[in-house]
Amino acid sequence: MYIDDKLTWSDHITNLEKTISRSVGIFFRIRHYLNERAFKSLYFSIVYCHLQQAVGAWGGVGKTSLRRLNALHNIIIRAMTYSSFRSKLDPLYKHLNLLKVDDIYKLEIGKIMHKMHAGNPPDNFKQFFTPLNQIHSYATRSATRGAFFWQAAENKYGKRSLKHLGPKIWDCIVLPCMSFPHLHSKNVTETA
Repeated sequence: MYIDDKLTWSDHITNLEKTISRSVGIFFRIRHYLNERAFKSLYFSIVYCHLQQAVGAWGGVGKTSLRRLNALHNIIIRAMTYSSFRSKLDPLYKHLNLLKVDDIYKLEIGKIMHKMHAGNPPDNFKQFFTPLNQIHSYATRSATRGAFFWQAAENKYGKRSLKHLGPKIWDCIVLPCMSFPHLHSKNVTETA
């Protein structure tokens, strides 16, 4: 991992682009010899491990900084599916059951927020997020379901920060899960 003096992560992202760029050629050369399962195994061992490494730190940079990395990742996905460069990407990611770079970042934030909710956050995040039930004593829907206080974001960098995106992503995870009665009733019986 490369850290520069201004924490722009540009050196790390450039190195990551070089690593992924080398993988593009590999995927195109061997795609006629592998089935989808072997392709995915190769993807996780060569590409995904690099994308996932410390993505919670560098994934919040602006979309412009990630443009080339996203393009390289998309090329690999198209190589895995034998698709043309004009084909839509969402169906390809869905077919392969893989995540885009931004979704990998959101997944890592979701994992951090789950640890916060479960009461075992990483040491450096213990004071980072505040549950809503500690902000006020009202029994609002957000406070009773375990939501966290959203840090205000004044610019585009703030909106991609962990303090702002963490509670937002947690709300997107918790709300759909609350609509499944069998999940909710299982939790109630376990705690009783």
